[in-house]
Amino acid sequence: MIQWLQDLSTFQQIMFILAVPATVILLVQFILVLFGIGGDGFDADVGGDVHDIGGADHVNTEGFFMLGGIKLLTFRNMVSLLAVMGWISLGMYDVMPDHWYLALLIGLASGFAVALLLAVAMNAVMKLQAEGNADYKKAIGCKATVYLRIPAKKQGKGKINLNLQERFVEIDAMTEDEEEIRTGSIVIVTAVESEIAIVKKA
Repeated sequence: MIQWLQDLSTFQQIMFILAVPATVILLVQFILVLFGIGGDGFDADVGGDVHDIGGADHVNTEGFFMLGGIKLLTFRNMVSLLAVMGWISLGMYDVMPDHWYLALLIGLASGFAVALLLAVAMNAVMKLQAEGNADYKKAIGCKATVYLRIPAKKQGKGKINLNLQERFVEIDAMTEDEEEIRTGSIVIVTAVESEIAIVKKA
């Protein structure tokens, strides 16, 4: 195995080293989800907020990785991108060994496409979980985690995740607080208006 790896070109070695661990992680995630373990814990946000950059008081990078309310930059999506990019690039390199940059470009494009499809699929699953017979009024008084930042003074909607009626659901949320509530913050649901949770920082 080691000798085979050493016989590969530098480009092939890099793609192989990226693809194999990423694929193993995806398989482990899949197996754990099948057994009801892990769930969204493997889909943590790897974006975030940046403060005091270039003199700015608050630069929110989260929005750079959102598409129609769908969070693109998550651990699961990044691992999927690396796995697909690695294997596709390896396959294309076999076809065009003199043009590794084209193989990499095709691999990247394929990885981004799969990551986008995965993000859309996960968003659809979360919405399905939140629909049905869920009684949002029962969320009042519950603690939740902010998934998409919530603008201050009801100036826009964010999203929260919480366990409701033994289901992990995602709900639109607003706040009356004077300051926005950032992704990852813990909040308490104080009211529900038209299936939108009104929250405050815990």
